[in-house]
Amino acid sequence: MRAVGVVIDQPERILEFPLGFVGLPDETGFTLRSDPTSGVAALCSTRPGGLEFYAVPVDRARPGLRTVLVDAGHASADDLVLVLLSVHGDPPVLTANLAGPIIVDVRAGIGRQLVLEGDDFPLRAPLSTQS
Repeated sequence: MRAVGVVIDQPERILEFPLGFVGLPDETGFTLRSDPTSGVAALCSTRPGGLEFYAVPVDRARPGLRTVLVDAGHASADDLVLVLLSVHGDPPVLTANLAGPIIVDVRAGIGRQLVLEGDDFPLRAPLSTQS
């Protein structure tokens, strides 16, 4: 298994997040389901009735940000870097959480969420639907 192209080279992969997500420390197991057509991935909790998140590769939300995170030592060149998506406002706007990117060591099946601060890492960065 390796990170390539849109998300991963297999449509489904079980991942462990030992520390959970920010505010959700008990959500530690997820199935990553990749849709190579849309480039959107679903992170589905392995717990019955658990949460589900949608994400895209970080460069889809902010081109070049993956390189910034790798250069800063937050991710390796082989890691998959995703950002979580959400919808806010009226009319609804699709946004990406650049303040909390998800770093996944695909080979090991281990992920973690970063917490980044600063103007370059907004919590609700509008995502162009044209990407």
